[in-house]
Amino acid sequence: MSEPARTPALVVPWSGRPTEHQLAAFCQEVILQTETDLLHLAMARTADQHVAEEIVQEAMMALCRALRAREVRGDVRAWLAAAVRHKAVDHVKRAATERAGLARLPAKAEAADPDPPPIEMVEDEREILRLVGTLPERQREAILLTVLEGQSPEEAAHIMGLVPQTVRNHRRLGLAKLRALLAETPAKGDGKA
Repeated sequence: MSEPARTPALVVPWSGRPTEHQLAAFCQEVILQTETDLLHLAMARTADQHVAEEIVQEAMMALCRALRAREVRGDVRAWLAAAVRHKAVDHVKRAATERAGLARLPAKAEAADPDPPPIEMVEDEREILRLVGTLPERQREAILLTVLEGQSPEEAAHIMGLVPQTVRNHRRLGLAKLRALLAETPAKGDGKA
């Protein structure tokens, strides 16, 4: 019985600092050789094609940064697989934490105000957007990117030039302020002007 064929190690083909051309060519070769396997690995951990693609893209970008900084030693495939596994675990943990936090939101809101106004009271989307427009710039941008456009805090952080936790903080503060503004907005047809 013969041993299964092993995929040959993919190692950095230069010593010292690479040129931008060498770096770009090697990163492109790595993508061609590893992308399918890495997508399967990410899909097995996240069960979401879109998320898996984002994780692989983030891992590839991290690899290119690490190669530029000469931080990758040994097999690049192994480095990438570890990066994808770590990013997938981070995503699963973050998603679970966010789901748990969202599940607690109604309980927290009811404890603070026994008769909270539901967001459905403000039926006009333009009114909601107008209220979002009154928020401070960073809070407004964090809400627009993460809530309305559906981007992750990491993606929004890249766009805003911040770290992801700061984006989460701005989003949390902005949503709290938006809830307060919505509570002050009279529902249509309640007779208030």
